[in-house]
Amino acid sequence: MSGPFGAGALQFFGGADDFYSHKINQSLRFEDGDTASLSDPSSGRSAGNRRTWTFSAWLKLSNLGSGTINYVFGATTDNYSANWAVLYFGSDLLTFQSYTSSEVYQLQLTQVFRDPSAWYHIVLAWDTTQATDSDRIKIYVNGSQVTSFVTANYPSTQNYEEPYINNNIQQDIGRAATAAYGYDGYMAEVNFIDGQALTPTSFGETKAGIWIPKNTSGLTFGSNGYRLQFQDSSSLGDDTSGNTGNDFTSTGLAATDVVLDSPTNNWATMNPLDGNGPTISEGNLKVFGDTSSSVFEGFKGTFPMSSGKWYWEVYIDVGGFTQTGITPTTNTAVISTTNLSYHTDAMTYESNGNKAIGTGGTGTAPSGRTTTSYGNSYTDGDIIGVALDLDSSTTTLTFYKNNSTQGTAFSSLASAEYVPVHTGISNNFGIFNFGQDSSFAGTKTAQGNTDGNGKGDFYYTPPSGYLACCTANLPDPSIDPAEDEEPEDHFNTVLFTGSSGTPSITGVGFQPDFLWFKSRSNSQDHYLIDSARGGNSLLKSNQTLAERTDYTWVNSFDSDGFTYTDNLLSTGYTYVAWNWKAGGSASSNSNGSITSSVSANTEAGFSIVSYTGNATAGATVGHGLNKTPDLYIVKSRSLTTAWVTYHKDADSSPEDGYLILNDDDAFYDTVVWNDTAPTSSVFSLGGTGYSSNNSGATYIAYCFHSVDGYSKFGQYTSTNTTDGPYVHLGFRPAWVMVKAASTGGSNYNWTIYDKKRSPINPVSLQLEADQAADDESTRGVPIDFLSNGFKLRNSYSEANGGSAVTYIYLAFADQPFKYSNAR
Repeated sequence: MSGPFGAGALQFFGGADDFYSHKINQSLRFEDGDTASLSDPSSGRSAGNRRTWTFSAWLKLSNLGSGTINYVFGATTDNYSANWAVLYFGSDLLTFQSYTSSEVYQLQLTQVFRDPSAWYHIVLAWDTTQATDSDRIKIYVNGSQVTSFVTANYPSTQNYEEPYINNNIQQDIGRAATAAYGYDGYMAEVNFIDGQALTPTSFGETKAGIWIPKNTSGLTFGSNGYRLQFQDSSSLGDDTSGNTGNDFTSTGLAATDVVLDSPTNNWATMNPLDGNGPTISEGNLKVFGDTSSSVFEGFKGTFPMSSGKWYWEVYIDVGGFTQTGITPTTNTAVISTTNLSYHTDAMTYESNGNKAIGTGGTGTAPSGRTTTSYGNSYTDGDIIGVALDLDSSTTTLTFYKNNSTQGTAFSSLASAEYVPVHTGISNNFGIFNFGQDSSFAGTKTAQGNTDGNGKGDFYYTPPSGYLACCTANLPDPSIDPAEDEEPEDHFNTVLFTGSSGTPSITGVGFQPDFLWFKSRSNSQDHYLIDSARGGNSLLKSNQTLAERTDYTWVNSFDSDGFTYTDNLLSTGYTYVAWNWKAGGSASSNSNGSITSSVSANTEAGFSIVSYTGNATAGATVGHGLNKTPDLYIVKSRSLTTAWVTYHKDADSSPEDGYLILNDDDAFYDTVVWNDTAPTSSVFSLGGTGYSSNNSGATYIAYCFHSVDGYSKFGQYTSTNTTDGPYVHLGFRPAWVMVKAASTGGSNYNWTIYDKKRSPINPVSLQLEADQAADDESTRGVPIDFLSNGFKLRNSYSEANGGSAVTYIYLAFADQPFKYSNAR
């Protein structure tokens, strides 16, 4: 029998179950508009250890942005007026503050928390028995101690007793008592330890580079300690630590707020970072239109789908004109007057019974889509089912109204990656259930239907073979943490300071075949060296020069890094080295009309190709990969010529021209590739004079194709605003390079970001592949690295400038989305 991802694909579904040694099966959803909270009343409680305690929780945030307040955990004697201690998110910054009329202790983190698509783990440890004041409060995020703060005020007195937390006063979770601020999002596995300051390893562990939960049942919780697992929907504040009398009382919460979303099975929601106009609530599942607005407003989902069969439901909360369906993730331009359903190939079912396909229009008039009569109209109280089949030979999108099929709406869908989309005008227009809550936030009576894998909570049973939108149902990534593999096995970044002699740099994690160096502290060229050419051959990505072979630059490519000479790098300068693993020693490849020498890593979709030109238009070169490359960068080793670059999204016909890596120009329409697209075995060349095939000239090519969960090469459209495009990758990125393709000129550079130089969001330290200058400390075009992609956060030309400019990107993974933590 065929699996849900096609014949023989049942093997895909062991990964998540095998990966997590401890599974969390549910979470509690807090909606700040419901004044939702848990409280431990002071009645009958004694003060615990106020010198030493630990709080731990898994959090998935919903309410983001400037001005937002999310109270996680705290206590007060006067309703948070002048005496209180609280852990909270304010305008996306995490803060712990203990405040009295005479003293304030505060840690406010530098990093921003604005990833709504996955889970954070937060640990707060208070220990005033420590002799050093900076050791008395510690905050950890996803297993790592935070050391960068906007504000850091520690208790100056050893053995100081925190006045509120763990005292004999009311303790609150999810709300500041009866004050106006509450938590908005999901919580799972909340633990409080009375009498010990623990590190994150008591609550989680690192596996294949990913922070995952541990079973905390064996911890010593202390007399006031508690463990809230939210397993009992009839007693939401049930303490399962083994203590008695430490249960919490719930306010503004219902049994239907216990949902299946969890750190070990992350569920789709709508994405507050990827839409325009309306408010979004109930754990980002309820999309609410602005009743005063006359424009279409909506959101896209967090869950990209490029294969498989997927099903979700939408409860139509209030009537009016509404559209629900899917849109390709390549539709990235979102402005206030754009209906998301107008985007090219967006496919929706409209409340008037029509189906519509977007044609790329903008504005409020319905000129950006083509409509056709389809099914029954729907209105307030109806439930629309969406069934997306991306596996069949004729891919289809089918809609259901109250479990009655309306027939196939669209078939032979364009090969693309899609996300859910929902829009409406001037009304509350949808509550989503991707399988985590069939009550639609308490609107209906939950029905408890599962998908074919036994997952989910649906109102109606999904069609046979269709699955809930959760990470446990995602196929295993090609480079799979469940198989003890991680992206850093194939690409990694290292930072170091140059020194004299022949220094060895370690920490790469593998023997690199392609090394790319850049000074961070000084103006200096980019240096590119690879094992195919050898350590005595140097090229510069910002120069057209032929390669230099007058020195030994790299002595050796080592098992965990490389050894370089001081001919290459300057003593005292700080450097970044980006490292890729190819296939080691090169071998002959005769797939093309020109015999090439290839070092290929087919698992990671990367090869290094050297060849000699013959000036014959239409000549081909074997690239050694098993899929068609999405990107190749070609440079003559022997001639002073440009770095000609093919990128599959640089133009509507990318084979007809090229971008130049050493220049900020737009796409050139010139026959450098003989106007011929690459294949799974070769790429084509033009004749003489086109920088890729001069007679007798030697060349090097770096070839890449996208690998699920590891790398992606695509495009996005600029918005020229601080609320820039959200780019879906299918992974949390470690390295991203972007370049404007449809326009060029000053500051439209090849801009590089990475997680090592910017370990927290926003990622603002940049370098440019076509520039020698170091400007990472003086100019930043910030982006956020997120669990499922990246988000542009400013309007500079390097990454998000101009109106509707097409940018191409190259991205390599930190963690695949199937397992990724929020960043």
